[in-house]
Amino acid sequence: MVFSKVLLANFVDAPNTKFMKYLIVIYPWIELISLIQLGIETSAFWALAYVIGMFFFGLTLIRRQGLALISELKKIEKEKGIFSILQADDLRIVIAGLLFLIPGLISDFFALMLLIGPVHRYLMMRFQGRINHVRHDGNVETGFVIDGSFTRVDDRPPKNH
Repeated sequence: MVFSKVLLANFVDAPNTKFMKYLIVIYPWIELISLIQLGIETSAFWALAYVIGMFFFGLTLIRRQGLALISELKKIEKEKGIFSILQADDLRIVIAGLLFLIPGLISDFFALMLLIGPVHRYLMMRFQGRINHVRHDGNVETGFVIDGSFTRVDDRPPKNH
């Protein structure tokens, strides 16, 4: 009986989950209203053409960057490498492509914000303070740990050619 009370205690909602539940329910309706308003302002043909055009634009972005990103991630996994900034940039473009696949003006707005370089840099600088940085000999480290081994060269006996 005590075990079931412990399990139930883990399902207590955090303060922000109620807002997220409402947002998940309301978001598709907001996207639909934005498309209806686009159809009212222009015509139903142009609203439909917009949705289809953004869908294919998103597919193009995903095909271009996504396939390259997947092959790089597979190579990193095989070589036990690290995820670099270049792959993060490719991932940003793939996420923008996924947002373009969602029909609606709001998701397309966020996708454009991801694609525009200065806006993306501003947002990264804005949220930079939330990332833990450690000062070490004047260099800024981001907290990534690279595991490896080494051997000292001067400890080896000289090779005879």
